Amino acid sequence: MKKRRNCEATTHHVQRQAYCLISLFFLMPFIGCDGTPQAEITEAWATRLHLESIEPRKVLPSTTVLLRGAGFVSRVLGTSRVRFRGTTTTSETKAYPVDVRAFAEVDSPAQIRIELTPSTFEQLCPSGMGQFAGIVELEVASIQTNIIHRPTPLEATLDCTRSLKPTLIALPPGQFAVNAEVQLDGFDLLLGESEGKTVLRVSGCFLPTDQLEPCNVNGRAINAYELDVKIVSEERRADGIIVLSPALVGVQAGRLSGSAQLINQHANGTTHPSEEIPWQIDISRPQLNYVVADGSSLGGFIDFIGSGFVGSQPGELTEVTIDGTFQPDGGGAPKTLQLNLVTEFDSSSRVRYILNEDDELGNLINLRKESGTVSARFGGQVAFQSASTPFDYIDGEFRVEPVRQIVYVHYTQGYRDALERLGMGVLEAQVREQVLIRARAIFDGIGLEFRETEPDDYRLYARVDITGIDPNGMGLIGYDNTPGKDVGNLRLNDQIGGVHAQTQQDGYPGYGGVFVESFLSFSKRPPPGIESNPGATEVFDELFASLRPDIGGDPAGEVDLRGFQLLRDGTRCPAARGQRQLIVQCAVYAMGNILGGTMAHEVAHSLGLADPEGMRFHNDRDMPNHLMDAGFDRPFAERANIQGQGPEFFCLENFEYLSEILPTPTRDPMVGRTSCF
Repeated sequence: MKKRRNCEATTHHVQRQAYCLISLFFLMPFIGCDGTPQAEITEAWATRLHLESIEPRKVLPSTTVLLRGAGFVSRVLGTSRVRFRGTTTTSETKAYPVDVRAFAEVDSPAQIRIELTPSTFEQLCPSGMGQFAGIVELEVASIQTNIIHRPTPLEATLDCTRSLKPTLIALPPGQFAVNAEVQLDGFDLLLGESEGKTVLRVSGCFLPTDQLEPCNVNGRAINAYELDVKIVSEERRADGIIVLSPALVGVQAGRLSGSAQLINQHANGTTHPSEEIPWQIDISRPQLNYVVADGSSLGGFIDFIGSGFVGSQPGELTEVTIDGTFQPDGGGAPKTLQLNLVTEFDSSSRVRYILNEDDELGNLINLRKESGTVSARFGGQVAFQSASTPFDYIDGEFRVEPVRQIVYVHYTQGYRDALERLGMGVLEAQVREQVLIRARAIFDGIGLEFRETEPDDYRLYARVDITGIDPNGMGLIGYDNTPGKDVGNLRLNDQIGGVHAQTQQDGYPGYGGVFVESFLSFSKRPPPGIESNPGATEVFDELFASLRPDIGGDPAGEVDLRGFQLLRDGTRCPAARGQRQLIVQCAVYAMGNILGGTMAHEVAHSLGLADPEGMRFHNDRDMPNHLMDAGFDRPFAERANIQGQGPEFFCLENFEYLSEILPTPTRDPMVGRTSCF
């Protein structure tokens, strides 16, 4: 049974999200939730709102319009909508005045999405055809002040139409591999499911290289086969990429001769074809060129490079054979390998094999304990339905590295918005850098790697979300919502973030991650909706009050980034009043440390700490700077590594357990690591 486990709880209160959610854009500014006047607040994020472009320029009743720019914020800080003001002129030179608003979804700080519903389209394009000319405005109603912020509007023209007929200009001739990408020239293409889709319809005949003409006797007829088209330029609705699937060209060398045309298949069921054009291409024989020697570890990919690979659809297979040996590191007898690897399709030029414990290779090599080099003769085949083509053999090798835990650190929009509330929005990149410095230092000597970019070299990797508000409504600053206790780190792919249904079924909070906004509970002057926790301290306010806009602080701006350098230690923190540069540096140092330490704490929970063989989730004994002590036993200054407290570290028994499941060749980098007991 789990006991309030794997969480960083700093208070027993329920965090109330009392932000006076705005449903209308015309509320009076500077009026609080209870009707009392509020002091004027500087909202630094509003000064960074900027519009750059709009796409596509031709819109239909169900088009998704994208606004590009900078500084966009989520509903935690403001509610966004877009206003179109101008004139729509039809081909009959009738002019209609337009003033229409539409609510928008913020995808990222650089992109806003507007769905043109039929009603919105009719207001923007009253006759269904014509051209809108005018301005596009962004209106963001602040949750905190009710002020409507409007950056400089964007001048724009949009062409209106109810349907599109595509035009196919050209398809390239030449030689291609199976599953190769081919770019076509065309325009007036459909964008995505809401509008429908554009396909390339091909008719003709495929004649294998080992067969003689006529194709209609010795070849294979192709009757109106359709390939999906991926749009290259969404702004212009122009050009596309198709993939030469084995369903069209097979897996043998040969020639395709015939014709092709684009078809717009609208979501309402109507279709519009382009004119047909002739098309002829040659298909090359699939081949295996080389094996990537760097290799990987358990849960990672071994890459095979070549051309003509298949495997993206049922009935397709790329198989790689190995005839060779595995030589363990450190000596020992080599192991003979004669086996077949079923690969995972990535592209025409790359297939990938996942090092795993469930197949023949994983049974021959203990991927958690052994490392070494595979040297072999590699072969195999590609197959589609009943047809197959073998590879020519090649010699190669790849490494099997010691087991390693990869952790992807995912920063959400909520993280950025929470920093805005602290007056640190412009410093989010610097905070991220300090987060990784702290987390990596804690795990130094352990086979674990933190990354800010989502891994593409591992299938099995953990993910931790750094976000804003605790969705559980409990004011947690961090929570490992992975199910059960993964003693020995058997899973490798835990997700500390989002919602986990199994954890909810156990009666525990379902949402995991690190919740930046909850750190405001360390303040003696928390904003509305957040209560001070028992560990709240004036030190927090000494660090951050000078920047917090809600209590009259001056948020960090672009000028504070000039010549900014991360602090190496916190001996001068908190900074004295008036030391602006040091104030900003200390805020980044402390915030990065408490975020990095909290993240490391939750990741360690997911690995089985603090009591791998028992039922406890935290160390029983409160000791200075021990990372896996319970939340109330880790004061703010210790977490922030200031005022002579910290840095946090794994106590001896915790470190030994992690070293056993995630070993490295290096010795413990810390001298004098103290016992957990």
